[in-house]
Amino acid sequence: MGAAAPLLRAALLALTLSPRRAAAAPCAPTCPAGTFVSGAGCGASCRPCPSDTFSSAVGAGSCNLCRKCEGRFRYLKECSPVSDAECTCKEGYRCSDGSCSRCDRSCGPGKEKSGSGCQDCHYGTFNDQPDGSCKNWTACSENQVLEPGTATKDVVCKHSLNNPTSATSLPTTSPVAPFPIAVPVHTTPEQSVQEETCSCRFPEEEQGEDEDCGKSTEFRDLLEN
Repeated sequence: MGAAAPLLRAALLALTLSPRRAAAAPCAPTCPAGTFVSGAGCGASCRPCPSDTFSSAVGAGSCNLCRKCEGRFRYLKECSPVSDAECTCKEGYRCSDGSCSRCDRSCGPGKEKSGSGCQDCHYGTFNDQPDGSCKNWTACSENQVLEPGTATKDVVCKHSLNNPTSATSLPTTSPVAPFPIAVPVHTTPEQSVQEETCSCRFPEEEQGEDEDCGKSTEFRDLLEN
């Protein structure tokens, strides 16, 4: 055994001085969303999520059950292998929170949500929707209320039913007198020509029906004689 000791020491020294091997990389697969890792180590594989389950993360070790939209709920979005289903409430109900984890009965017109219940719209406000909040009545001008408001209906103002331009009055800074004020009499071009003919153009005056023209004719005869 004494002869073997040097050989053993040499072998140990060789192992100590030799470079160390890098750690082996893991051989487990990286499974995408919609699948899960089945098995372990280098023998693992990716398997698709079964029906009514999903996985939204990469390398998931299992799939999650899909949410069911039943009873007061209805589907807003169906479940898929990579995402869960989204629910909302059926008609007549409303979601109690952002994730719609519970459905409460709708308040209806004339009311609004208050905590986990409903309250009536205060005087001066209304809500005409199955769900929603109470809004203030429209403010009409003095003596312009055509129909009063209620908890379910807004005020109706008179001016809202008329065309505002039809009631526009003339400006006070530029007064306009009522029409007509006076009807001016204009002499037509034909009348002007006729008057000039009777008084000036003697050789062409043969009508003699107008009194003035007759006098002009007599004056012309005196000049000729």
